[in-house]
Amino acid sequence: MLVKICGLRNRENIEQVVLLQPDFIGLIFYKRSKRYVHPDPILQDYVSRLNTVKKIGVFVDPSYEEIMSAIADYGLDFIQLHGNETIAFCNMVNKNIPVIKAFHIDETFKWQTLEGYIDTTSLFLFDTYTEEYGGSGKKFNWDILNSYKYNQHFFLSGGIAYEDIDLIKKVSHPYLVGVDINSGIEENPGIKNIHKTKYFINEIRN
Repeated sequence: MLVKICGLRNRENIEQVVLLQPDFIGLIFYKRSKRYVHPDPILQDYVSRLNTVKKIGVFVDPSYEEIMSAIADYGLDFIQLHGNETIAFCNMVNKNIPVIKAFHIDETFKWQTLEGYIDTTSLFLFDTYTEEYGGSGKKFNWDILNSYKYNQHFFLSGGIAYEDIDLIKKVSHPYLVGVDINSGIEENPGIKNIHKTKYFINEIRN
């Protein structure tokens, strides 16, 4: 099970998290997020030199130029698109860097929505539906995943907390490859509790 620790923005906290060896860290470039990564040359230099973890830039309806600038500044390995990005836009970005396309899931979600994105992205991420971007801290009904029949691998996200290890392990799906955790291990927005983070990473892999 791959582990993505998302919503990081503080250099010291990132250093502590990276030592725990998650597979991915996520930096949020959506300005309305409480975890927005403000431009900081020192942070950019540090993150760009990280090579022990994959770095994901999270965007909501960005321009192509915004993405390319962030890749250059932070040495990103993946781009996660969380808005209403078109199939053509995802395809354009995915030709340069792997794209993770997020979809907001509720009881009314139509899996057919994904069809055009399968060949234009590298991974999916399934999050809880909310009116606003930025996360709700709530889970969607994971039983919905039983009706997901496409062959694109996906991350599970949305309200996951460090206490949810056993629940996650009960989710049996051949294309579930990882989990995305953010607020469920935080002390404050953007600052992860290292003890909770360590526990989550270790337990989800055992």
